Amino acid sequence: MSDTPLSELLDTLLKKLNIDPDSGMASMKKKWVDIVGHDLAFHTSAYEIRGNTLTILCDHPAYSSLVLMRRRQIERNLSRIYPELGITIISVRVRK
Repeated sequence: MSDTPLSELLDTLLKKLNIDPDSGMASMKKKWVDIVGHDLAFHTSAYEIRGNTLTILCDHPAYSSLVLMRRRQIERNLSRIYPELGITIISVRVRK
């Protein structure tokens, strides 16, 4: 058995998978309920950030409509919690 600490092995695995645990996206997923609210959190997820656009995936078209209706509130929460990400546009997709 290796004497390498588990944290070191985990860091190596995350690097090989190109996952940065300190990235804005990883942090955002941890606070998703605070960003979109309890009712949407379990039916939506942050999918990707490109430039100033956050793409949100939804389980069903009804949830995508709710996200769009609450777009301004979600944008305010994002700029309050993650101003450094500079997200000003929300894009919505329905999972296939």
